[in-house]
Amino acid sequence: MLTGLGTFAQPVLMHLDHKRKVVRKLWIRLKNLLHKEESVESTIDTSVEHVKELRRLCLEDEAKMREGHSSLAASEESLN
Repeated sequence: MLTGLGTFAQPVLMHLDHKRKVVRKLWIRLKNLLHKEESVESTIDTSVEHVKELRRLCLEDEAKMREGHSSLAASEESLN
């Protein structure tokens, strides 16, 4: 593998080679992670129709929550 080197130099060079491989793997993982994040961001639907539909659903949920709270308060009053 590393011929012609002293007994001291071989382990040092082997350690540096291992470090280089680890850094390379980490770099590849980072690039893949960033690429995945970019693809996720590009698939988010921000069209006006989609945003309006989300807003409508949110308003419906809020109305149901208010209705549930008011009916709960009314039933509590009837118990008293």
